[in-house]
Amino acid sequence: MIKHIIAALMLGFISFSAYALNINQYKTPEAYVEEAKKNFNANKWNEGKAILERGLKYYSQDSDIWFQLGRYYYHFNDYEKARYNLTKAVDISYDNLEAKYLLVNIEDRTGEYSSAVCHINEILEAQPYRKELWMRKADLYRKLGNYDQSERIYKRMIRIFPKDSTIIKDYFYSIETSYYQNAKDGNLEKATERMEELSHNSPGNLEYDIALINLYLQQGQREKALEITDRGLFSHPGDPTLVQKK
Repeated sequence: MIKHIIAALMLGFISFSAYALNINQYKTPEAYVEEAKKNFNANKWNEGKAILERGLKYYSQDSDIWFQLGRYYYHFNDYEKARYNLTKAVDISYDNLEAKYLLVNIEDRTGEYSSAVCHINEILEAQPYRKELWMRKADLYRKLGNYDQSERIYKRMIRIFPKDSTIIKDYFYSIETSYYQNAKDGNLEKATERMEELSHNSPGNLEYDIALINLYLQQGQREKALEITDRGLFSHPGDPTLVQKK
């Protein structure tokens, strides 16, 4: 008799435990998210993921739960699943900027630069003066080979942040990159435009002056080449390379 009672109690306990696992344990979507984040921060990623998946059974339209699941897959470099979950988060809440930030990273890392630009544009709608976003957008256009657009963005940023040395430095780097690509492609006209810009903003730079002289000579524009040579000799009198060019 006692054995039967014990067995019944154990069966009841097992049934109750199974039921408890299926109840809405944390009551609100925010509670599921916070508990999952605690696990993530403690490097218990799988435990955190399990909490989020339970939360989705009750709150399938909560953007933050989908975002945290995307964050889980992003942490493990599973970009396909991360993209799916983050996109769900954005579909539910267009204002989920954290999800869009991670989507930018994913598209950049996987070479989907145009998609990354689209996500940045969406973030800039809400945060139009985020300098690092504009800089990243310019870099993405450079990766796409759209150097003109990249430079337009930098010029705009310089107008907004005229004393920011980082932007100015990156702008000149962008122009140099464009110059080398144009020269490699044999587009001497574009290469000359870029070198003129560099030379104009760095007066007295001997390297730029010589490069510009060579570009004009390649295009048969000797008078223009002589003008740049004389300008270079004014800053560097007696320089043997410039004297030989003249």
